[in-house]
Amino acid sequence: IVSKKKKKIFYKLPLVLHHGLSMFSILLSLISGEGQIYILMVLFSECTTPLVNLRWYLDLAGQKGSKLYMVNGIAMFLSWL
Repeated sequence: IVSKKKKKIFYKLPLVLHHGLSMFSILLSLISGEGQIYILMVLFSECTTPLVNLRWYLDLAGQKGSKLYMVNGIAMFLSWL
């Protein structure tokens, strides 16, 4: 049995590592002058996260047939091109 406290810590550790390594990579790219195009590609892909989250919430709320769901889907598609 996993306690609630341990579960929260386990969930937060990968998140902290992900963001820490991301910030380190961006800083290293700025200092070295190398790899900016890759950093830009990653940051653009991160811009789609709110759209993915909205799609999930709309699905959870039973709004798959709504206009907002359709517009959000089109925006997600266009942002990934």
